[in-house]
Order: sequence, then C-alpha cells, then structure tokens
Amino acid sequence: MAEINVGPGGGRLRTADGQLRESADADALMEEVTGQPLPVRQLPNWLLGRSGGAAMVTSDSAGRPARLSEAGWQIDYAYPDDNPGALPKLVSLRRDDEIDLRLRIEEWRAAP
Repeated sequence: MAEINVGPGGGRLRTADGQLRESADADALMEEVTGQPLPVRQLPNWLLGRSGGAAMVTSDSAGRPARLSEAGWQIDYAYPDDNPGALPKLVSLRRDDEIDLRLRIEEWRAAP
C-alpha cells in the first residue's frame, strides 16, 4: 500500500513503511518506484470516468461509465449500488498484458 500525492510541483509517494520519495514528474516517480509506466497524472480523470483526450467510453444501465479505453489503457468500473449518482468503489486499469492495477476506493471526499 502507498499514498500518492500529485500537485503542480510534482509527485510524492509515501510507502506503508513510511519511506517518502518525491519527484518533479509524478509519472516518472511511479515508473522509478514500480518499474512500470503508470499514468498518475491521468488517474484523477480516469477514476471519475473522464477522458483526458480521445477515448471510448461505454456506459452501464444507470448511465455511469462502465469502461473507458484511452492511450492503450482499459479502465473498468464497479459501483456499490444502482444509484446513478454513485461513485465507483473499484477501478481496474489494464494495459495489454503488461499491467493490471486494481484500486479499491474506501471513501470519496470533496476537495477543499
């Protein structure tokens, strides 16, 4: 487990054992730490089913994003209930057969 913070000045990653790593480029930091290119700067949009450019989005029966495909990534969404306004509880990101990342969201909070 790790906590990732991304802002205008770059990225910061704190691991479960308390180690802190920082970089001016959040995507480069994640690649350095994991050995895989991960689109950290794009994640906020993808978590909400928003495209950062040219993407294909498939909706579920409630009109929410069910799958988003963009830049070689496939993002799938699972929701806690059938409420059309519900935010995802599970987001799965896949790129080819190289990366399979699953994010479980325990709590959504509005930005201050």
